[in-house]
Amino acid sequence: MAPNRSLSVLALFFVEIAILSALQGATLGHRLFGIRIIRFADGGAISPVQALIRSALLVTVIFAVTFDENGRGIHERLSGSVLTRS
Repeated sequence: MAPNRSLSVLALFFVEIAILSALQGATLGHRLFGIRIIRFADGGAISPVQALIRSALLVTVIFAVTFDENGRGIHERLSGSVLTRS
């Protein structure tokens, strides 16, 4: 019987988006589509803490599919970030 690897895949996804968001301001998918993550307040690069908050809320999925009137997900509002075209 094969072990359930869904938590391992989710953990790998979390690590990938947290590290790439913090270091480069974009995940691999964001880069492919010309999107980057910036601070909502001033348009600067997000901090590692903002990347961790955003990533943790993103892997819960519920936060990522819940949007406000401006199209920002709860994970973006709580982390103080926003996606923008490069």
